[in-house]
Amino acid sequence: MKNLILTFTLLSSLGLFAQSSSDTTGPSSEKFSLGLTGGATITDIPFTQPFYVDQEPVNTNNEFGYFLGIAARQPLKNRFAAVLEAQYSIKGFRFAASPLENRFHFHYLDFIPQLEYNAYRTLFVSLGGYWGRKLEERFKEGDGNWNTLDNSFFEYAQDNDFGAVAGITLRHKRFSALLRYQHGINLASKGVEFTNDIGETINMSQRNRTLMVGIGFSIL
Repeated sequence: MKNLILTFTLLSSLGLFAQSSSDTTGPSSEKFSLGLTGGATITDIPFTQPFYVDQEPVNTNNEFGYFLGIAARQPLKNRFAAVLEAQYSIKGFRFAASPLENRFHFHYLDFIPQLEYNAYRTLFVSLGGYWGRKLEERFKEGDGNWNTLDNSFFEYAQDNDFGAVAGITLRHKRFSALLRYQHGINLASKGVEFTNDIGETINMSQRNRTLMVGIGFSIL
């Protein structure tokens, strides 16, 4: 229920943004637009400190997911534009601390405000921030099935993830292609502690690092 309320709130904010933008006039020939975006996520959530199992270092590896979003864009003056986006995304990581590989997926509802600049013709660069609200987390060991973690019993990821975002977008009429990087500032994990094989207490804190590659289409 909380997730449905949060989704409605974010989508409503896009609607209010669109309504206020429609009353704004300026010298730019561009107009307010509303578009859909989607693509692939390549995520690594590295440990903040190294740890070892059987005297071998355990490192995280990239995990693949996807994102789907809706973005409102309002042109400003001097080649700038304000972009407000809400998206559903899957991020995660994998690591091998045993003969089997462990994989984690974290499902988020992301809210991404950005300031965009038209650097050259159809090339746009953007800078902003993001806030992600965790919807669920899933775990898979080896070739087994994906299992949804029960947050009342065990919760690995933080409920909120936030950080900085930078991107490059190519726009042509109603179509666009984007490359975006998210750099988490807060800890994405809750800092799970365990004792390794030599008796050291290890805190498995992690921060999100996500590369997004996608396309977009303007519907308004």
